[in-house]
Amino acid sequence: MDSTGIYVGVVAGPCKVIYKTEWGCPEGGEDAVRLEADCNPSYSDLPAEEYIAFWKQACVEIIERLMEALDQTTVTISFSDGGIVYLQRSQNK
Repeated sequence: MDSTGIYVGVVAGPCKVIYKTEWGCPEGGEDAVRLEADCNPSYSDLPAEEYIAFWKQACVEIIERLMEALDQTTVTISFSDGGIVYLQRSQNK
């Protein structure tokens, strides 16, 4: 919130990610954390569309920081309006 001015409340819970074993998926799936957040534009004086756009960008910035802190290389962000952001970080960092 300090850097974006947008508050993003999150619900976090454990989950499993399952993908092809040829890509390195361990038996039974990879342990992961699923994050869910809701955007409520009524908490802002901005027009709803503008606030939602800022909120989405704040979500992406937060996830990018989490990726770095948790040494993640890929993350998919799905928005309820159908938008998808796929983040991939170089393993050389």
